[in-house]
Amino acid sequence: MSLNRVPFNALVDDNGTGAVGTPWNKQAIKDVILDPVDALVGTATWAAVPFNVANFWPGVAASHVLVNYSTVICNTLIWIVQVYNPPVPAGGGAYLPFLLPGGRTILGGNAIMGPTAFAADNAVPVAAFLIPGADTQHLAVAKTNFAGWAGPNCSAYFTAIVGLA
Repeated sequence: MSLNRVPFNALVDDNGTGAVGTPWNKQAIKDVILDPVDALVGTATWAAVPFNVANFWPGVAASHVLVNYSTVICNTLIWIVQVYNPPVPAGGGAYLPFLLPGGRTILGGNAIMGPTAFAADNAVPVAAFLIPGADTQHLAVAKTNFAGWAGPNCSAYFTAIVGLA
């Protein structure tokens, strides 16, 4: 959504005399600029993401999710997650999947990649990063060498900044 430019286009420049042109005051600035920008951008409010077992891999319980908060600013999701010590995915899969909060969709389907703040496999810290998940609604944490998670437990903490479709 873009700003309505009709009020801007209706402005008339002054010719230097101070006698012509559109008068501009605090109320006009509030009505024409500030209020529309506030409505477009919105207010960033952090919200706790309710626990749902479907948002993680099997075996993750609410007690494993230490932090799960998100906020959306324009079309950008900022998501902070800390999952501590759940069992690794069945078969020691190479990815720890995370469903984006609120059924959101990643812009372009795979426009996400970045470091994790912390990851551990069987309590041993490992280098890991965020990658696109199985579909446009999932992120995944993968080891930088793409090796499977050996377990029996793992942990992943990250802050993701995700462009939303």
